[in-house]
Parts: sequence; structure tokens; C-alpha cells
Amino acid sequence: MKKVKEGHIVFSVIKGKIVSVGTAISHCYTSIKPWDFDKIQWAEEGWKVDLEYNSLVEPIYIKDIFDGLKELLPEKYSPFTKEGKGNQGYLYELNKISGEYILKKIQEKNYLNHILNNNSNQGYVKERSVIYDSSDLTGREKDQLVKVRIGQGKFKQLLLKRYGKCHICGLVQEEFLIASHIKPWKDCDEKEKVDTNNGFLLCPHHDAVFDRGYITFNNEGEIIISNELSYSAKILLNIRDGMKIELDEHNKKYLSWHRQNIFRSMGQLIVPHE
Repeated sequence: MKKVKEGHIVFSVIKGKIVSVGTAISHCYTSIKPWDFDKIQWAEEGWKVDLEYNSLVEPIYIKDIFDGLKELLPEKYSPFTKEGKGNQGYLYELNKISGEYILKKIQEKNYLNHILNNNSNQGYVKERSVIYDSSDLTGREKDQLVKVRIGQGKFKQLLLKRYGKCHICGLVQEEFLIASHIKPWKDCDEKEKVDTNNGFLLCPHHDAVFDRGYITFNNEGEIIISNELSYSAKILLNIRDGMKIELDEHNKKYLSWHRQNIFRSMGQLIVPHE
């Protein structure tokens, strides 16, 4: 508790799922026990941090993101066991690598731009460039850092130089753009992980629907929409039949993989209008 400072992000986990993302709006300070904690066997005086809670519309189950999270967790004092279950405890410190990963997974299902734009959180977000440029780490932590640096830092910069905007809607504001692999990182070999032909620069909404297979594209760049995406969702997410993107010949092999392995076809493709 004493390490928490204003602007830190706190993930609240209940029964195996992340239910809210809180922002510390104060440093840790001493406080008497809250009156409604009378039945809890705590000392009369303790530590307190004021939080601004943001309840998630779509809670995130730890088991659903644990395969990608487990290698990023600290070796000591991790909030989760190696099997993905919660360790007994009240508050755990996460390294920035695992915190960034969890936040990205939350944003795939929840609109949380206010977290990124909140002035009290800018330090957390801006520290990404510091993390990626660190050169004094060794061992397992350095190996993890290199993976994240390639996947989220250098890769994004390469895509920014190549595209400079969301490949689908044209959004150009850099802080809202996500480096999205066409063939997911976990399924790539080392060359594919950093190949810009295997990536699109996407806004959060379009990254989420593409990453989760609700849309894909044919070899002419025409959008293919899953029949699992409702009409109202398409309107809200700015997805419509007839949308088209520019493709390089080298994008096509990755999109073929995406269509076969990620796209939610349900045995049927919704073919775009000519």
C-alpha cells in the first residue's frame, strides 16, 4: 500500500475476473479504520489510498488472458499462481509489462479512453517509451522486455511510418492507434513477429473486431463481416459492407491465415457488395 502513488492504476479482481480499473487519486496515507469495517479484524489505524473506480461493462476472466500473461508476471510476489489462480493477498505490485498487457486486453472489450487521457495517468502511459529503452536489465526480465519492445514499441513505430493512420477508418491521432498483428504474435515465427506486412495500424474499435475475428478482408481488400456481428454493433463500431482497404501483395498470405484461423465464419461468409 505504501508504494501506491497518485496516478497508479489498480485492477480489482473478484472470483477470477477483473471487474474494474481504478485510478489512484491520492498517495497512500494513514487513516483510521472505516466505520463499516467494524466486523473485520483489522487494526484501528492503517493505510488508505483514494481511488476513482471504472467498473467494466465486460469483466475480463483471468483464465482467458493468462496464456499471454503468465510469462510477464514477476517471479516473486505475483498476484497469480502458475496455474492462473489468485494468490491469497489484498494488494500486489505488478511490473509495467504485465500491467500494459492487462490494460490492452481490457480495452479490447471495454471503451476506456478516459484512462489514457486522464492527466493523472499520463505518467503511466508515457513510461512505455522508458520501458522499451531500458538497457540495464538482465535475465528473465530482460527477455520479457525484449518481447514487449518488439511487439508493442518498435513494431508500432514501423507501422506508423508505413501507414500513419488507422487502416480502416483513417484515424491519425497516434495515442489511439494500436499495432495489430494480422497473424497473432503467439502463432508467428521470429521473422513474422516483426514483419510490417503482418500488421495493420488500427483504432481501438477496429483492432478489437479484427483481432477477435468479427471482420477480415479478401485479397482485394474488401471487408468480410462475420454473421456474429449484429446490425447495431456494426453501426456503433463503424463497420459496413463495401468497406475496402489497400493491400500489399505480401499482406495477402497473412490475411489468408487470418481468414482460416481467426475469422468467425460460422460456416458462412458475408460477402461484401460489389
